[in-house]
Amino acid sequence: MPNQIEVSGVCDEIAAGELVLYAENEREIYFRHYRPVALNLQKHFQRGEFDIERATDALERYWVTPAAKRYHLQHCDRQQRWFQVFDKPTRRMAAAMEAKSLLTEFELGNFFEKAK
Repeated sequence: MPNQIEVSGVCDEIAAGELVLYAENEREIYFRHYRPVALNLQKHFQRGEFDIERATDALERYWVTPAAKRYHLQHCDRQQRWFQVFDKPTRRMAAAMEAKSLLTEFELGNFFEKAK
């Protein structure tokens, strides 16, 4: 199926959920990283060009990774690096969770309003 995504590797579902919650509720990450990506994905959905795999890639690169770095700075021991706290499969799972959520919202007709 074209809108199914499979995350390979061992990932921590609880950590992925924690990362999504943190990223959704951190104001600067929301406005600087999430909102522009979500508006772009909304545009692709409205054109009929939405691809869950590409949406996951974009969310991982432009939203989840900056959120993981910020989370590490604020909450973690400096002995670990940010990518050890949230490894690649966990970040990918967080992005996939959000991509599926966005797709569901778009299919229901819930869209973002553009900034004025």
